[in-house]
Parts: sequence; C-alpha cells; structure tokens
Amino acid sequence: MTQEETRATSDVVASTLQLNSLLVHVLFDLDATHSFVANKLVGGLGKNPCRIENEFIISTPLSETVNVDHMYKDVQINIGGCELKVDLLPLELHDFDVILGMDWLSMNKA
Repeated sequence: MTQEETRATSDVVASTLQLNSLLVHVLFDLDATHSFVANKLVGGLGKNPCRIENEFIISTPLSETVNVDHMYKDVQINIGGCELKVDLLPLELHDFDVILGMDWLSMNKA
C-alpha cells in the first residue's frame, strides 16, 4: 500500500511519528502480524540487531517471501507525547518507514 492509497481509504491509518529521534512515515496495519522497519532506516535506530532463534518467513504483498533472522528490540516511538517501545523486523519498504502490526497494537491495547 502506498501513502497515496492510504489517504483514499477510510479503514487504514497512516501518520508521521518520532522513532528514536527520526521523523518517520508509519502505517498502522491490522493485517500485519508483526511490526517492521525499512532497511534504509536501521542505521538511525541507535540499536544493534538481536538474533532471532527461529527466523521469520515473511510473505510480502507482492507474493514474495523474505527470511528475517534478526530484529531491533525496544525501539522507542513517540505517539502523542507518550514514549512507547516496539520490536521491529527489518524489511525492504518503499512507501513507509515503519509498519506497526498487531503484535504492537495488541501489546499497547490499541
């Protein structure tokens, strides 16, 4: 989904938020089981990746699969002045910098 498509859809939420000190374009995605960060941003997270014992096999909207064997844990995100933490899996994203999925939404009772 592109940023333009989110503006035309009433059941999707997109916003600009602060992630560690970076302003990022975020998609809140009820269909995503996990949360993701664009590969191009991982250097600015200020975190080292943690190895995942059982790698994730992620299906992308383009019907591709990607294996991910590390994540960035406890990355700070600011929403409305509230500092929250999110675990992010790196993924090649183009139209958004971060996708917040059901793992994060459920944990934060959103």
